[in-house]
Amino acid sequence: MLVRRLSGVAVVAAVVLSAIGLTVGGAVLARPSYQDRVAVDPLPRAANPPLTRRPTPLVAGSARKRTLALAERASGRPATSTPCSIPAGACVDLSARRSWLLDGGRVVYGPVPITSGRSGYATPTGLFQVLYKDFDHHSREFGNAPMPYSVFFSGLGIAFHAGSLSQQSHGCIHLSRVAAAKYFHTLEVGQPVQVVASRRAS
Repeated sequence: MLVRRLSGVAVVAAVVLSAIGLTVGGAVLARPSYQDRVAVDPLPRAANPPLTRRPTPLVAGSARKRTLALAERASGRPATSTPCSIPAGACVDLSARRSWLLDGGRVVYGPVPITSGRSGYATPTGLFQVLYKDFDHHSREFGNAPMPYSVFFSGLGIAFHAGSLSQQSHGCIHLSRVAAAKYFHTLEVGQPVQVVASRRAS
């Protein structure tokens, strides 16, 4: 036991003397091996010597930017990509003839093509809210015309509904049948609808 302790002390002494450049008998003491250092280290490290190659550093902020980009693609574009200021509901741009559904500050559907009110029946702009919905509505004012998937958002009888995308309406927002069904099943009573004209119609 005493011999082991003395040999351990000798190894430690050799490490210290070698580190500070001392010599014994004119010869530089040999540096101990990694195994010897592990043997005398009170807190031994991994069994294999550490890698000498330094890892490639990440560019500052690059990982965060990639994460945010992936999250944005998963959850949709920001609502700021539309001309509306509302974070949720429906946005309509009469000038661009398109519309979006929004939720949580992000676009969740759209843009989809629309047609709006013809001359003398202009669709009003402003901030509205969904008043009620009627799956199989017919217009009493215009010859019992069918208005499938109607979502009414104005007391003037203005609604989203399936209709012609080549002919203008009497004030309503025409959508394709697929888009009208999506709006009907997504929008709830009380949700906001914002109608804007991002530029003057030509």
